[in-house]
Amino acid sequence: MTLRPRLLMAALAAAGLLTLTGCVTVQVDPAPTPTSDAEPDGEVNAPDDTIGSCVDGVLLIAGSTDDADVSGECSTVRIEGTDLEVDLDDVTVETIEIRGDRIEVDAIDPASVDIEGQENDVDADELGTLSIAGDRNAVDVDGDLGSVRIDGNDNDVEAASIGSITDNGDRNRIR
Repeated sequence: MTLRPRLLMAALAAAGLLTLTGCVTVQVDPAPTPTSDAEPDGEVNAPDDTIGSCVDGVLLIAGSTDDADVSGECSTVRIEGTDLEVDLDDVTVETIEIRGDRIEVDAIDPASVDIEGQENDVDADELGTLSIAGDRNAVDVDGDLGSVRIDGNDNDVEAASIGSITDNGDRNRIR
């Protein structure tokens, strides 16, 4: 299958997801190409990878080497892939699930962040619970972090204050 039919299939799949429910807006760089404007409050631009709309309370962002600016409301944002930059500052979200490597996420105040992977970077204003299963991840919380659990090594977690800490690894910096 050549690249052009794959792009068309990804665009059609994203457009199909939009018709199910549209409670978020996603802008993907580089070179975004609109796939549908049928739903006024849900726009998906996905040049190469799968980015859907909020379906049953879950927004899936999957792929590699893309930037995504997301706005709207969805209870869970699931990010899968490598080398992604995702801006969730304009999203009301309860849970962020990160599955992959070298994913950068900006968020305001999610209730929980669950990381499975290596070398991910999360910045948040406030955070309820943090779970890390992996190595060399970095999490920076400007305010309070309710609890943190780490199963991995060489992770760096920084917050203004931290509630409970469970560290099941080596060389993790939690401060």
